[in-house]
Amino acid sequence: MTPYLKDIQKIYQEAIPWEQFRNCNILITGATGLIGSCLVDILVNHPNSSWKIYAIGRNKERASRLFRKYMHNNDFQFIQADIGKPLSTSIPFHFIIHAASNASPNYFVSIQLR
Repeated sequence: MTPYLKDIQKIYQEAIPWEQFRNCNILITGATGLIGSCLVDILVNHPNSSWKIYAIGRNKERASRLFRKYMHNNDFQFIQADIGKPLSTSIPFHFIIHAASNASPNYFVSIQLR
């Protein structure tokens, strides 16, 4: 088991009220970013999950790589969208975790090099 997966396993032992997510639809924006993808991994792999994860990101190819293990999981759905535009869906979201930002490591590096 990788150190990353070990850390995720430790999170499940924390005093988090996991039961409040039971039978809920959870939307995660910025799902292909560092924080968003970690949250997806935590929630999808939870041993007692009974929720559905909807992950939003702009780059479907990146999502396919990051979430290849989940793409055929009935409790996970990737939605390709730009969070800066209205989302058209009939899915009732019980929780929205906003992890999207305009952060771009490549952009920040290019600024520092000027």
